[in-house]
Amino acid sequence: METGQDLGNNLITFLSAGIIKFTQNRYLCAKTNKPFCCDFVEALKLCHLTGGMYKRQLKNFLMLVKRGQFMKGAAWQWIDEMKGYTGNLVIDNLLKLALIYRKDKNLPGMESIALRILEYDGLKEEATWLNICCHRKINNAHQARFYFNSFRSRYLKSMAEDYPMNFEEFINQCKGLLQDSIQFKKHINEK
Repeated sequence: METGQDLGNNLITFLSAGIIKFTQNRYLCAKTNKPFCCDFVEALKLCHLTGGMYKRQLKNFLMLVKRGQFMKGAAWQWIDEMKGYTGNLVIDNLLKLALIYRKDKNLPGMESIALRILEYDGLKEEATWLNICCHRKINNAHQARFYFNSFRSRYLKSMAEDYPMNFEEFINQCKGLLQDSIQFKKHINEK
C-alpha cells in the first residue's frame, strides 16, 4: 500500500502537465494553468445525462473509456470504492452499446466491447458470452471454447471452486442474461 508520500511523488507527472496542487480544508485539490481534459470526467458527464445516452453518445463513451481503466494499478484503499463505482458505470453502459451492436450484427464492435469489459471484470459472464458469441458466429468454435475455458480458469482461481456450468449451459444461461438486459433498450434511442 502506498503512503501519502508516494501519492505526492506520483503527482509529479500531473504537475508537469500544468496542474498545480494545493490543499483546502485538509483536502488535496488541483487547479490547472491551461485547458485540461480528462477522459473519465467527460465519460462521467455522459453517464449522468438525463434520460441516459443515445447510440451516438454510447459510441463516444466507448471512445473515452477504451484507452484504459480508471486509476488502474492504484493501490490506495480510500480510492477502491470510487474505482468500483466507475468500473460498474463503464460496464453497464458498454453492455447497452453491445445490445445495439448485437442488433446491428456488428461482431467486431461486440468483441471489442467484450474485451474492454473483461479488463474491468474478468468474471463478467455477459462479456465472456459476447466474446464467445462473436467467435461462434464466424465459425471459430475452438476459439470460443478457449475463451470459455479461460473464463472457467479465472473463476476457479478467484472463487476457489469450479464454475457450475458446462459450455452449452453457459451459452444458454448467458443468452438469457443478455436478453434480460434488453430492458435497457427502452432508454436507448438509436439516433
